[in-house]
Amino acid sequence: MPGKKRSDTVNVKRVGTMLAALLAAMAVGVALCWAVMPPPRGAVAAEQRTSSAIFPEGMAPLRPWRFIVLHHTATEQGDVQSLDLARRRGVAPAGEPACHFLIGNGRGLADGALVCTDRWLRQEPAFELPADSAEPALRVAAADYATIRRQGITVTLVGDFARHGPTAKQMDTLADLVYTLSDRFAIPLTDVLLHSDVQAVSCPGPQLPAGDLFRRVGERCRGKARPQ
Repeated sequence: MPGKKRSDTVNVKRVGTMLAALLAAMAVGVALCWAVMPPPRGAVAAEQRTSSAIFPEGMAPLRPWRFIVLHHTATEQGDVQSLDLARRRGVAPAGEPACHFLIGNGRGLADGALVCTDRWLRQEPAFELPADSAEPALRVAAADYATIRRQGITVTLVGDFARHGPTAKQMDTLADLVYTLSDRFAIPLTDVLLHSDVQAVSCPGPQLPAGDLFRRVGERCRGKARPQ
């Protein structure tokens, strides 16, 4: 029947118009949520991984750091609040991670996002173990280990690198951070260490491409040293 076909066509058009309006409203709502949602405390966006972001105004006077030590969380997700690295190890107050920097993988913290922890802002060692705490066997002399703990900047990446590698954005952030820190404190690449270089542990896992990291940072260091 012609009249019924016209009516069906009109109804379809009305439904399509309503759906389009609903989708548009949802898009506007999502945009507004992102606009007003504050970034995670201490998080540094990829385009802001600059020296001024890593060394913000108001932080404590810089210590004479001599090492950078790389770790992974051995978890698939986490952020400063939920991961609570220190409580898992029992080495620091609950809610305060035992590291200076945390790099997210998109699960709990944005992929490649960098967080400066309160320990970094206060310029304190990453953690202090109780005297009776059992630790893995050392791969360095005890005196060297004490120095590394006291003067080592601890960088932790979210992820389990025994099972898979870090994301490309995590590696970009890590390379930027290591370069900035090594440049500021004159830390040679030989003193950028994996946790497994210091103790008999698997951390940060065999899937962390340390060779690629050192190559990238080394190229930037050599590029800076060239005369212009």
